[in-house]
Amino acid sequence: MSNYYKNNKSYLRLLEKIPFEYYGKYIFFIEKFLKNGDKKFLDIGCGSGNVVKYLISKKYDAVGCDVSDLFIDSNKELPDNFFVYDGMILPFESDYFDVCGSFNVLEHVEHPCLFISEMNRVLKKDGIGIIVCPNFLSVFFKLGSNTTETFLKRFKNLFKILKMLFAKTKNFERMERINKKDFVPDDDAIIKTNIITITNFLKNSGGNEIIYISGVTRKYNFIIEFISRLPFLKLLLSSCFIVCKK
Repeated sequence: MSNYYKNNKSYLRLLEKIPFEYYGKYIFFIEKFLKNGDKKFLDIGCGSGNVVKYLISKKYDAVGCDVSDLFIDSNKELPDNFFVYDGMILPFESDYFDVCGSFNVLEHVEHPCLFISEMNRVLKKDGIGIIVCPNFLSVFFKLGSNTTETFLKRFKNLFKILKMLFAKTKNFERMERINKKDFVPDDDAIIKTNIITITNFLKNSGGNEIIYISGVTRKYNFIIEFISRLPFLKLLLSSCFIVCKK
C-alpha cells in the first residue's frame, strides 16, 4: 500500500477533485457520534484531508493519518492534525478515540485484518467504528474491478455470497491491482471487500456490535436508504457502509 501511494501525485489530484458531497453520509454519521461531549475522531487513510478539515471547521477534535507523506504534506497548515503512519500500526495510544473511520481505504491495504484490529485498539470502550468501501461482490453494479466487469461475473457473485453466508466467512480475499493507462477509481484495489467478510470479522474477531449496515455510500432519500438496508438486498449493492460499536 505505502509504496503505491507514498508519492503518487496523480492520485492526490484525483482525491482533490472528489466532490465534497460524496462524503456527506460519512460525515453525517461521524457528527452524529461526536456530538454531546468533548470527543475525538480519527480518519484512517485520510488522503487529502477533506473530511478532517471540515470537522475542524465545525470545532470538532479531529485528526487524520495516511501512509503518504505527499498527502499529509498537502495539509501542512494543520501540522498537529495530520500524521504519517506505516500502514500497519497506528501511531496513537490504545483506547484513545471516541470515533474512528475509514472511507474507501480498506480495499487498498495489504493487511485488512490488522487494519481493522488497529482501529479497534485505538477506539475507547463503546467507541464507534465506521468502515466505508466498495462491495466487490456486487451483483447489480459494475465497479472498476475485475470481479464485477461482466454480467457473468456479477451473476457468479450471487452464488459466492450465498456460500459465504453459510460458511460465515471472515477471511479477506485478495485481488490483482489493475494497471492501465486510463486509471479510474477501484483499479488500485487489492482486497475483495464485501459486507459479509467485514461484519463477520468485526463480530467474531473484534467482538464488535454491528449497529448499522447499508449497501450505499452516499446519503439518499428515505426510499433508497430503506432499500439499501434490506437484509439480503444490501449484500448485492455497490458499497459497504458499516458502523460498529466496540
